[in-house]
Amino acid sequence: MRHYEQLLESYNNHAGDREKMTLTGWKENERIRFLERLNKGARLLDLGAGTGEHGAFFLRNGVDVTCGDFSPAMVSACRKKWLKAEVVDFYSLKTDRPFDAVWSMNALLHVPKADLGLALENIRGVLVSDGLFYLGLYGGEDSEGVWDSDPYEPKRFFSFHTETGIREAVQPYFDVLEYRYTALEKGPDYHALMLRKREES
Repeated sequence: MRHYEQLLESYNNHAGDREKMTLTGWKENERIRFLERLNKGARLLDLGAGTGEHGAFFLRNGVDVTCGDFSPAMVSACRKKWLKAEVVDFYSLKTDRPFDAVWSMNALLHVPKADLGLALENIRGVLVSDGLFYLGLYGGEDSEGVWDSDPYEPKRFFSFHTETGIREAVQPYFDVLEYRYTALEKGPDYHALMLRKREES
């Protein structure tokens, strides 16, 4: 849970900037692929929801969405889009009514490797039996630390994984239905995992 307070301050500070961001085509394709796996009216948790861009898409397409983010400023932005939204984080995630699916794009990359197992266990814990989990991360290399060139203040912590590393991390908690990566012109590649809840033995 290192760098938690700095991350929280950074995203609270830059919620307005993130509202102005334009969604790229490959991100649109990722959510369409996931939507095709969901039943109409499925209960979905958008975890690390940011300003609710993805949550609003799923809501428009008949999904029962709840947005969760650790930043109160981001949760406020979600609610302004008439989305259900709660302040939550990966480390204390609980629910009285499990979700059919969880969507998380580029949020767990802020979780230190030492804490990733706890986050994944908690995500599994809020899913129904056979529930789906979309995990999207920038990655392809094995590194973690504060990004010195980050335009945000305070500068954010990032944790990147190789394909082997992230497969090994999710294996105790989820079955991998699909693993796909998108090569990007700038920065690390994008890795998308379609996962199904693995029941505790």
